[in-house]
Amino acid sequence: GSQYTIDGCATFFRCERFHLVKKYEVEFNKAAISLADQMTNPHQKKATMNRLLKDNVALIAVLEMAPDPQRSSKQLICVANTHIHANPELNDVKLWQVHTLLKGLEKIANSADIPMLVAGDFNSVPGSAAHSLLVKGCVEPQQLVSEANDNLRSRAASSRNTWQQVNSCLSAAKPAAAACE
Repeated sequence: GSQYTIDGCATFFRCERFHLVKKYEVEFNKAAISLADQMTNPHQKKATMNRLLKDNVALIAVLEMAPDPQRSSKQLICVANTHIHANPELNDVKLWQVHTLLKGLEKIANSADIPMLVAGDFNSVPGSAAHSLLVKGCVEPQQLVSEANDNLRSRAASSRNTWQQVNSCLSAAKPAAAACE
């Protein structure tokens, strides 16, 4: 088998303190297929599918706190949990997965004023593009170039194809991966 296997995640909570209001399952493979379906170039479509189909997931749960006489209104919290792809050579995939998760959380945030807790195994180090997008909401352009160059050096035999895949994956993430100001 592969050292990078199908992942899952779970969110546990105390039933006496919370109850589940809504659950969203984020399947990054479905998002990758949807992205690829928008492409007209068959080679770009195939490269995108090969690059992004990694069987990683996220789980988003909207929870309501149990009634409390001290509190007059409902108290909701949104808890997101994910396992981002582990391969250190695929920083662009990690960035795209974080971006996809944040797009889902953004939809929830736009529908209600709910505090959010985001947790998981991001398989990213502080200062990486995926970490910056999660923490700052943006990515410094030099991070993208640096990580792309690292990927290219580690895969010198297919560097031109890798660079095209990096650009293809990141172009889909441009709205949320805007440069920091």
